[in-house]
Order: sequence, then structure tokens, then C-alpha cells
Amino acid sequence: PPPPPTTTRCTHRRQRQMCIRDSPKAIWLNPEPLQRWDYTPSIRMIHEIMDERMYPLTVQGLEEGMRALR
Repeated sequence: PPPPPTTTRCTHRRQRQMCIRDSPKAIWLNPEPLQRWDYTPSIRMIHEIMDERMYPLTVQGLEEGMRALR
């Protein structure tokens, strides 16, 4: 049988964290409006996993993300 949801979630989170550790220059461009970020659980999770390296998919967000990659 499949593992309980908490185990799956923990495993996926650990895999993502390993990806971030192995790719320290990674950023996440989020197409959702910035105003929704605090109210959407999956966005909060990604924001945390990405060590707050999430930027809105806007011109300003792209500029900020590119600066973070330097």
C-alpha cells in the first residue's frame, strides 16, 4: 500500500531540499499574484523549501531573480 500522506510529503520535501542544496543558485518564479502567496499552502511550502528564493513572474520579479543568481 502507498505510504501515509505525511510520509510522502516528508519524502518529497526532503528531495526538494536536497535539490536546493545541490543547486544553491536555483530560484522559483511564481506565476500566482504576490497577494495570494500567504494564503496558499503549496506556495508557502515552496517558498520555505526554496529558502525564500521565490519571485513573482513579473518584469520586476525576473530582475530580482536574476540579481539573486549572480
